[in-house]
Amino acid sequence: MQNLKINSTSTPYYRCGYCGMPTDKDGNELNADASKEWQEDKAELVHGNCCPQQQQRQTIIVTRDMAIDAGDMSLEGQEWVW
Repeated sequence: MQNLKINSTSTPYYRCGYCGMPTDKDGNELNADASKEWQEDKAELVHGNCCPQQQQRQTIIVTRDMAIDAGDMSLEGQEWVW
């Protein structure tokens, strides 16, 4: 009987949500050996330590011109966070 190496489909994969770098669940970059087994199509996005400047909270206040462009004046003055 032959022993087969079967990869578990429940193995979690992670990548930086900004640059796409393979990471562990805490956002630390994977070493070269671990990256070989990494599967991009199964990866969840995390805040990677490779891009700390991109992890700051980003906000915008909707101006009158923006609300006019959107065709919804009720948006004026709202703060949008992403």
